[in-house]
Amino acid sequence: MKKIVITLFLSMLSVMSSASDLGPVEMLDGKVLMLTPYKFKEMSDEQIKAHFGSKSQRPDEVLSNESGDVMLMYSYTQDPISSKYFRYQHRSLSKKVHKGMPPGSKWIRDQVIEQNGNDFIVMEFILPTIGNRMSQHLIVYGASVNERFLTIHFTTSIELADEWLPKGKEMMESIFILK
Repeated sequence: MKKIVITLFLSMLSVMSSASDLGPVEMLDGKVLMLTPYKFKEMSDEQIKAHFGSKSQRPDEVLSNESGDVMLMYSYTQDPISSKYFRYQHRSLSKKVHKGMPPGSKWIRDQVIEQNGNDFIVMEFILPTIGNRMSQHLIVYGASVNERFLTIHFTTSIELADEWLPKGKEMMESIFILK
């Protein structure tokens, strides 16, 4: 019943949203619901392999626009993350991520927020152009789902940020985790 109510709520959000091309999508067998563009398609395993390289760095699933310049991806790790110690774990994770960022990266936010009844780690930053990879704007949400770490990433090239960043923020703000 709760899943039906949340799906209806997401559907209402998509109708009322400024980006009317968004609709509800389920992840992790219905444990996670969010709005995504209707035009986004799932990348094939071959596309994911070509885009992300080594298997250890590949997300579990990637949805993207036709050109692959704008992506929504998620990874459901085996890493335990306790909702009880979530804020402490955020500090530890934040230190690791900050330390691993390439020079010239610009941090926009790094915080824990409560959204739709759940705590989320939110990291938003801009990565500089490196080699043949263009500069990117990323929004990353992390959450505890069944005491395991789920990350959801929205990424767009800087060239498309004016068009896609408002939609990306709307997508990320729509995330619901069913308990």
